[in-house]
Amino acid sequence: MVARLDDARRQLEDRHLGAIRRAEHLASLGKMAAGIAHEINNPLAGMQNCVRTLLKGVRDEARRLQYLTMLQEGLSRIGRTVGQLLNFAREAEPQLVRVDLAPLVRRCLALLEHELAARQIAFSVSAEHRLPALLADPHQLEQVFLNLLMNALDAMPGGGRILVSINPWARETGPFVEVHITDTGVGIPPEHLLRIFDPFFTTKDVGKGTGLGLSVSYGIVRAHGGSIEVKSEVGKGSTFTVALPIKGEGESDAPSDPLSGG
Repeated sequence: MVARLDDARRQLEDRHLGAIRRAEHLASLGKMAAGIAHEINNPLAGMQNCVRTLLKGVRDEARRLQYLTMLQEGLSRIGRTVGQLLNFAREAEPQLVRVDLAPLVRRCLALLEHELAARQIAFSVSAEHRLPALLADPHQLEQVFLNLLMNALDAMPGGGRILVSINPWARETGPFVEVHITDTGVGIPPEHLLRIFDPFFTTKDVGKGTGLGLSVSYGIVRAHGGSIEVKSEVGKGSTFTVALPIKGEGESDAPSDPLSGG
């Protein structure tokens, strides 16, 4: 009788935990759907205003250029959101070529230079001389570092500083290159650190993010045989560390990275 009661209690607990997990999953999906709707609708509304104004005729060339720039930024924002969803859904295999990591990271910062200046965020990059090349997918890695850098920007609404360092590192499993991205932002609460790489998890307000960026980045780094970790302290900032394995000796004949001109 006692054994049957224990078994019945365990079954009830399992069903209860399962119901809680399903409810949390549905809540996450609902928040993600609302976030995606806002991520697309907000720039669309601004773009429609720009188009209406341009159709009326704008004689001032500087004003016309401003509206065209706003249209371009809105399209880029929508493209990033859709791209995140597609990458999460298809989990594409990396297309490996030789990649020089330091120029790739600097290109990502260059793409965000206007945004960094607008938010009064300073940045610096330090890289050890003659870093070894990697076998990696440059487009996927750009997505990873852009996601991490955008998160750093969002963590510093009042301005701050981003420090990027790139160094080789010997691990038990072999030689790696580590990229450390440190911000001086608001930090991540301890209760969120274990969940930040989960799909759909986000602490941002609705319309400020889909909760897919870090999850997609985690999947890309793992597909490259690497790891991604975070250390953070509330009120002091965060450091994300991406570790990627260095190519083996027999892999030197891989094609060059088309983005680096190598």
